[in-house]
Amino acid sequence: MKKKNIRNTVLNFASMYIFYILRTIIDVYKISLFNDILGIEIYTLNQYYVQIFTLISIVEGGIGTAIVYKLYKPLSEGDHDRVNVLYSTIKKYFRIVGFIILGISLLVPAAIPFLRKDNIFPLWYLYLTFLIYVVRNVLTYFMCAPRFIIQADHRMYKINVVLYGGKVIEQIVEIGALLAGFEYWLYLIPAAVIRYGQNLMINRKVFREYPWLTEVDERDVGIYQDMKNLLVIRGVNFIHNNSDLFIINYFYGDIHRAMYSRYYYVVKFCKQTGSYLYTSLKHGVGKDYVTSDRDSFLKEMSNIRALFSFVTVTLVVLLYFSLNPFINIWTRGQLVATIPVMCLWLGTIYTTVMLYEAQMLASIRGLFHRVRNWSVLAAVINIGVSIILVPKYDIAGVLVGTIVSDFLIYIFCYSYVGYKDVTGGYKFEYISHHFKNLIIIAAVCWIMRQVNVAAWLPPTGYLKWFIYSVVNSLICLVFIIPVFALLYPANAKDLIRKLKNFLNRKESIEEKE
Repeated sequence: MKKKNIRNTVLNFASMYIFYILRTIIDVYKISLFNDILGIEIYTLNQYYVQIFTLISIVEGGIGTAIVYKLYKPLSEGDHDRVNVLYSTIKKYFRIVGFIILGISLLVPAAIPFLRKDNIFPLWYLYLTFLIYVVRNVLTYFMCAPRFIIQADHRMYKINVVLYGGKVIEQIVEIGALLAGFEYWLYLIPAAVIRYGQNLMINRKVFREYPWLTEVDERDVGIYQDMKNLLVIRGVNFIHNNSDLFIINYFYGDIHRAMYSRYYYVVKFCKQTGSYLYTSLKHGVGKDYVTSDRDSFLKEMSNIRALFSFVTVTLVVLLYFSLNPFINIWTRGQLVATIPVMCLWLGTIYTTVMLYEAQMLASIRGLFHRVRNWSVLAAVINIGVSIILVPKYDIAGVLVGTIVSDFLIYIFCYSYVGYKDVTGGYKFEYISHHFKNLIIIAAVCWIMRQVNVAAWLPPTGYLKWFIYSVVNSLICLVFIIPVFALLYPANAKDLIRKLKNFLNRKESIEEKE
């Protein structure tokens, strides 16, 4: 990856992730406050709204993804006319999608009592709260087109302070609404105002960076086929990623939903870490792909694969020792999973984050038609295995379904589709790194069980848990780093060299935009 892209990757990731950590810390308090003030019934209803809106938003059809990979080349070549055509296409279709989502949302509340077991809310309340929830989220569809240009140009750090800092402000305002005793429907309203102002500020920034950016009459109708494939992929990915909660909702009540939601919240944080790394790297890799030779590009993908391996292994090992103690404190010992179930949660982190490397390659090359059918198969396997196992094994059953489908389909097939044309054939090395990763995880976990930090630093409260986790994590890294370097010597050497180059002040000064 070129120096400028490395710099932008680091800045993109840092400007996203710092705010994400802050939001997560605030959210832990907000969720507890939400439950204490509004009750677990409202909390699970809110979670259900999140899932439903995600499902409805599938109608977007991946417009942004279908356009962004086409922006890499014209942006690199300074072809403003082509960029304006693609920008105009994004703007038009997001506007249409916004109205479609609003229309569909008018029908959803009437169906909720039939889809949600033990529903206690009257129909008027479902309509009121869901439509407010939708309006505050759909505003972005009418205003988000300009940000795709700066995203494809690998310079999101220019707007991340507004984009993610606004989310922090939103959380603080919501906490204030809870403490003030607002009803749920009133609690939802301030976010709409904040998001509107946030989008205005982002768009002004983008147009200052790209003063030539304007809407034109011409549209890129060639994206239709990509959108059709992405619509299928997004639909089955939603089913694949969210079927667990829907199955739990159908078979079990609020206690199971609450346990699933608490673990999912922590696990989602780790998956989001991988997602931010993916987002920070993706567009720089896309720009490299259209400007680099094959061997250089494959070398960079090898480094990216090793980087995701290091991040994933570290997350899994650290959470193996810290997840259950945190849940125990957070839920006052009421919603703690068994060790096998916790390990299944960690398995979902591994499969999700490790998928990003192969998914990135397929996305920047626009191979949506080739991964579509594999996505359908993965969703079918996930749902089938989950429905078979959930009556007997409850939450463990749905987690097994997710892991099985991810390992058998997603990780192998995405890497196969992504690499076979670039390399002239598929190589076992594109999947063999999972065996190395499992060796590192097993070895470090065994060593840390012998060290047993919890015996002399018990995590019995939030502060003690934090101290325990920091100490335990530092000791884990002492073992993870050398084992990783031993199993990935060439990648480790190259990644360290790139990090040194980035930290070298002289080279940073020489790298100008």
